This record gives sequence, structure tokens and C-alpha cells, in this order.
Amino acid sequence: MLTASFHRWLDPAFSALLGIAFTTAAAIAAGRNLGMTIGGLFSAAVVVPMMAGGSNGIRRRIILALSLTAGVAIVWLTLIGSSAATVNEWVGITFVLAAFSVAVAGLEFFLSKLTPSRSIVGQALTVVFALAWLSWPLWGNGVAAAWIVPIHPPLVLNGILVFTQPWTEQTIAYHLTNLDQDVPIRLAATPLPCVLTHLAAATVFFTAGYGVCRLLAGTRSGAKTRAAKGVDIGPM
Repeated sequence: MLTASFHRWLDPAFSALLGIAFTTAAAIAAGRNLGMTIGGLFSAAVVVPMMAGGSNGIRRRIILALSLTAGVAIVWLTLIGSSAATVNEWVGITFVLAAFSVAVAGLEFFLSKLTPSRSIVGQALTVVFALAWLSWPLWGNGVAAAWIVPIHPPLVLNGILVFTQPWTEQTIAYHLTNLDQDVPIRLAATPLPCVLTHLAAATVFFTAGYGVCRLLAGTRSGAKTRAAKGVDIGPM
């Protein structure tokens, strides 16, 4: 029983450690600023699908996503200070990360049930879609910016952390995006729309994945029943 309990918590602990490692690396590379928080988001886009692919069921995936969030949030605590983030801002960005991580876990669950060679293909596609979503300012050309900016995790984090300079005003951004140049934007001051949107997406993904599971189970059950009765189900 002790061994089973140990293995049950081994993956969540490893997920949290990976979150700590990725975010610490981002902090070392970028410093205690917006780059550090964006590094945490990108770690979720990569680690959550990787860890979730080896698990069964919805609850386990949510636990792994929240474990990653806990690891990243621990490192983000170093942002709190008199000239940096407040506790309320830390709570806000942690909720954004948690909602994004759960949405990524839901997407992996859905794609893993929908694709052949379920685990590997589902994981790979989830990473691609998650990274594409995070990098929207680089390729989106400001399309639907008024709708996307309030729910886009990196931009929402930028808006919540008032001590950080807007990313779109930094020198490197002028070569990467047209946001706040050709396309005026206003960064969100609250995490609520972003959190609710990603939780809604997670609900849709988990529900759709569950539906695919039921559909496939019914198909296999029907095929076995026909085979048991000697029904011809097609040419050999």
C-alpha cells in the first residue's frame, strides 16, 4: 500500500520539480521580470502534455497540471517585493497559469483519444497548439486583438504585473509584432476573463474527450457482440 501511494504521488512531484526547474532557468536567463513569468507559461505548454500522456483519466491530468502550477508559483514568489509584484498580483498570475495548465491537460486528453497512437501523437499536437497559442502576438497580425488580448496568458500576465514594462513597448517587440503599433491594444488589469475562458475550454476538451471514449467503447463492444454472434462485419 505504501509503495502504491508513493507511485501515485511521484508523477505530481516530478511535474512540480520540472516547473521549478524550467522557471528557475527562465529567471536566470531573463531576470525577475516578465520573461520569468512567460517562461513558466511555456513550461506548462511543454511539461503538462508530457506528464499527462502517461496518466489515465481526467482527475489525474488535472492533478498533474496543478502540480506544475505549484512548482512554477513557488519560483514566482521571488517576484514579490516593494518595487516588484504584490501578493495579489502573484495570486492573479498563478490563477492564470493554473487555468492555462488545466486547459492544456484537457486538450491533451481530447487529442489523445482522437488520434491514433494516442499518447505520443496527442502529446505532440498539444504542445504545438499550446505553443502556437502562447506565441499568437508573433504571428496573429493583431487579428481579433480586442477579443484575444484580454484572454491571452502572456499579455494578461503583463497587464497584471504593473511593475513590468509593456512587452509591446520593448525594443525587441518592434521587430516581432505589430501590437500597439499598427494595432492599438489595452492590457488586461484582471485575470478573470482569461481564467474563465481557459476553464471553459478545459471543460469542453474534457467533455469531448470523454465522449470520444464512450463512442469508441460502444463501437468496440458492438464489434465484439457481432463477432460473438457470428455476424459478418465485412470482408477479411
